[in-house]
Amino acid sequence: MPLIPIVCAILIYAFLNPLDKSSTIGEFYEKNPNAGPNAELWGAGGSYFRWQSRQRENGHWPDVKIFYRTFGNIDNPAIVMIHGWPTSSYDFNELINELKNDYYIAVIDTPGYGFSDKPKGDYHYSIPDDARLVDYFIQEILDLNKFTLLTHDKGDSVGSSCHSEWGNISSFSRVIFRTKIPYSSCFWSIYDSFYFNP
Repeated sequence: MPLIPIVCAILIYAFLNPLDKSSTIGEFYEKNPNAGPNAELWGAGGSYFRWQSRQRENGHWPDVKIFYRTFGNIDNPAIVMIHGWPTSSYDFNELINELKNDYYIAVIDTPGYGFSDKPKGDYHYSIPDDARLVDYFIQEILDLNKFTLLTHDKGDSVGSSCHSEWGNISSFSRVIFRTKIPYSSCFWSIYDSFYFNP
């Protein structure tokens, strides 16, 4: 049991002393010019929208810039993908390349991750707030009325919170919670996925 306090101390230290102290992706690339061309290309291919946190504690914060990308034909069945921790929408890149000819795919970077803004100080990050963001993204930005939600890691909690908020709304056809990395080589192994069909 002495391992538990050590792990907790490491996690607390890492949280209080992040390796990347950038507030925006532009600031990150200024500090890290060799960060990698793939990530830079990923960011260049995306779009942004502004979103105001619904968290009461964030009421004094200005809205944040949220990054997203879409792929494929909007007339195809839609899949909305939510990334895990501590990653970004780029995690789904290989999977998107396999699916984009048959599906309309949308990915988003939640606040603090990827190419979205990374508010600091007393900004309160929360799973329910991320779920409200995803709901806004689906309804207002994408204007989807039927979709499959594919989530990974932290995204599982966001997806579960979305599901709780949506209740009996029939706009989503399936929720897929992924517990392993979201790369194409392991995507089709069903043993570690949970499917919810409303």
